Amino acid sequence: QRDNRKAQLIRQLGSRHPDVTEMARLELEHEEWLYDGALREAKLVGAELSGADLHDADLIKVVLTKAILTKAILPGANLTQANLRNADLSGAVLERAILPQANLREATAIKTDFTQANLTE
Repeated sequence: QRDNRKAQLIRQLGSRHPDVTEMARLELEHEEWLYDGALREAKLVGAELSGADLHDADLIKVVLTKAILTKAILPGANLTQANLRNADLSGAVLERAILPQANLREATAIKTDFTQANLTE
């Protein structure tokens, strides 16, 4: 049943409704599922994650195409091989984020903080 709840929360994190994504994010954080690899390869296409606190999250190979991540808080997040194509990262904080081989094609990154982010392959 715990695995079913985890899967449900990951699906909700991919919602286009900010209230749904924030409730899912809070519970995923509480259970420490943001950090244990549970989100690896999750499909969060078009997710509304504006202002979401995802610091230090394990987001390896996560699909965030067309996601709204404006003003998201992602310091130290591991986005290795994540797909952020057409995502809106405007005003997001990706300080010390790990982004090798991340797909940032056509992503919007106006006033995005990439201080000390790892963008190398």
